[in-house]
Amino acid sequence: MCRLLTQSFWNAIPLNEDNLHQSIGNSLINQINQWNNNNLTIILDKACGGTQNVQLFLYPNKTFGNKVCQVDILILENDEIQVIIEIEESEITPVKILGKFFASAIAKYYIHED
Repeated sequence: MCRLLTQSFWNAIPLNEDNLHQSIGNSLINQINQWNNNNLTIILDKACGGTQNVQLFLYPNKTFGNKVCQVDILILENDEIQVIIEIEESEITPVKILGKFFASAIAKYYIHED
């Protein structure tokens, strides 16, 4: 994905402390719709205004033991994961941030919740 979300995009997000996740989700949807690219899909978790948990897995079968993590937002291009966004508002420690980063980094599959 060769598009950049500029500083002006991030500055334009209405930072509502009561619903930061949803503010970011709505802003991303609006930005991606402006790009008018039918190959891009944005998947939001429930906290961001979506309808499901956004789960990532190590292997293409959906099992509890195969699930690596849940993330807040995925951006897919041609059904392949391009961007993973995790919004952390509390307990910002190196262990928590690195744990979330590496769990997301090793995941290979997004499987839609049935």
